[in-house]
Amino acid sequence: MTKIKVAIVMAWYAPYRLPLFRGLAERGDVDLTVIFCSDAEFGTLPIGEVQPFKAVFLKSRTLLKYRYRNVFGDTNTIRFPSGLFKALRDVDPQVIVAYEFRTECMLAALYSLISGCRYITWSDTIVLLENRLGNLRKIVRRALLYLSNALIGSSSDTLDFFNKAYAYPVSKTFLSILSAHIDPFAACADETSFERASDGVIRFIYVGQLIPRKGVDLLITAFAALKRDIPNICLDIVGVGRDADSLKKMTDDLGCSNEIKFKGFMEPNRLAEEFISHDIFVFPTRLDVFGLVVAEAVACGLPVICSCHAGAARDFVRGNGIIVDPEDSAEFVQAMRTLVLDAGMRAMMKQASRPIMEKHNLAAAVQGFMEAVGRAVSGPAQGISRSV
Repeated sequence: MTKIKVAIVMAWYAPYRLPLFRGLAERGDVDLTVIFCSDAEFGTLPIGEVQPFKAVFLKSRTLLKYRYRNVFGDTNTIRFPSGLFKALRDVDPQVIVAYEFRTECMLAALYSLISGCRYITWSDTIVLLENRLGNLRKIVRRALLYLSNALIGSSSDTLDFFNKAYAYPVSKTFLSILSAHIDPFAACADETSFERASDGVIRFIYVGQLIPRKGVDLLITAFAALKRDIPNICLDIVGVGRDADSLKKMTDDLGCSNEIKFKGFMEPNRLAEEFISHDIFVFPTRLDVFGLVVAEAVACGLPVICSCHAGAARDFVRGNGIIVDPEDSAEFVQAMRTLVLDAGMRAMMKQASRPIMEKHNLAAAVQGFMEAVGRAVSGPAQGISRSV
């Protein structure tokens, strides 16, 4: 069997991507190389075990570091990956898949023009993020999309956004849902029991960073309001971040220090066990292009209360939870109250999670990715070399 040589260009190594890369490489029809343009994301370590794909780690240098004006104080950097052209020449791919629209993507697109190989854009972007970015970024996106033989989106919202905002053809868009890592979480679903707690306390859980964008302050405020009417509830907050101290003080000021516990950082391999010891997962984000933890909680069979500002909401909250505007306090509190008081609804939501996970599992993510590769290979190359 002739294998398609595919090079994926990523800004950094992120462990939740590995199952997808393994799944692609293990198909047998792909010769896969993943080029990571820096060593790590959020302090994670590079790959330490043998993988079925080739991995290349480049050094990058920071050209500019800045704070987003409209994204709740989050920071970003513009980095230049040294040796990317050489790495691509060594691979000599038929298809380049570049993640998002960063500097390395522009270089990869330039290489595709020179070499004549196919170029695919892979993105998580949703309209809520795009509306907060400047015009220069939008110009770059438009240029890279023009060069793209196909587009891979991490959610249905991503695909709809590029079709509506950039008129990117639906026939060239493919869904590879950002949940390829959740199969181990799904294995825990049968252990979830809504009759588990003998003390009658309903347990909420949040997992994520403690930063303004995640909306944990909105969750604490809603929880405190609900506690005044329903005392037999508690909330565990798993994660770290620059807002940790202020959120703890807020908890004290609202008189909830006995009911709200901050559990700090937790290793990913412990999260499934943590999820299934709770009754309801809450994700109150002000902005997330996806929200991996939503998929993880759904895979574990938890009912979810999910912000409408999360890219995962449309694909993963379908009869198994409630989508809310977390900044509408009354709506938020009512959703929490509804699930606390209705054990039957929570049980039905657990069952509703199963078909969602069957639709958005690793196999489906791999299939969508490869459909994009197939579409790119079957179409005309964009390259300069094609015309000389």
